[in-house]
Amino acid sequence: MQVKLTNSGEIQFLDDDHINRNSLNRKTLIVTPETALAVRESLWVQFGDNQNFEDVNANILEPIRLSEEEDGYKTIFPDELVKQAGTWYMTLAVRLYSTTDETTFSKQVTSDKVSFTVND
Repeated sequence: MQVKLTNSGEIQFLDDDHINRNSLNRKTLIVTPETALAVRESLWVQFGDNQNFEDVNANILEPIRLSEEEDGYKTIFPDELVKQAGTWYMTLAVRLYSTTDETTFSKQVTSDKVSFTVND
């Protein structure tokens, strides 16, 4: 799945808004920010099976840092997500780290949440 993160915080799908399961359950998310990230900034994604990430009954996965590669920022969809067909939600976050150890971020800007489907 390929998406673009706009400067206004929108996630735009560049291909389909669904993924199909396969026997290996390896699906890749590729994110292209409209503006390049600055020094000490990193890109994160968080998934949940409910639009309300504060819902105690929702399955909200831990945020994942995307790795920078030549064709965008990438991560593999978590196995837990790919195994559960249905509607999922994601939000992207740009985090600014104030130190070089990248353990504490000083600012975070998040995108809108968008839904996508995992087909069975």
